[in-house]
Amino acid sequence: MSFRLEALPGGASLTGAYLVLHRKDDFVVGSAEALGPVSLDVSIGGFSGNSSLQLSDFDAPGDLENAGRLQDGPVARAEFGGALLAALDSALGASGALVQVRLQAEAATDGNRKDDYVYYFSGEQGDESLRPRLILEYQLAD
Repeated sequence: MSFRLEALPGGASLTGAYLVLHRKDDFVVGSAEALGPVSLDVSIGGFSGNSSLQLSDFDAPGDLENAGRLQDGPVARAEFGGALLAALDSALGASGALVQVRLQAEAATDGNRKDDYVYYFSGEQGDESLRPRLILEYQLAD
């Protein structure tokens, strides 16, 4: 997922960051628990140095790996901590600043030879309220 940071006002200092995802019709195939904890990797500017999705993004190193854990549910949420806030703060001044987030399940399989996955709405979803959101809380300098 890609998020642009341009809308933040100059002089903003981040105090919190959250990722919110909505499940499509509470859509789960197999067992979401079989996937284990879902961690979030973050790249400032793009995993493969490109703002569009690339096949190489899935294996590219992130700027911050395991930057947060997704709390799964019909509305899934993850809170990011201090290291990511500092990295995002440094990117705020850059023109066209972009952050990409990648989900990674801990378990590749539960060994039962059946698919296990959760379907979340994408950024192309017609209803904007269901699209992935990166919520940034900030304070302005005095």
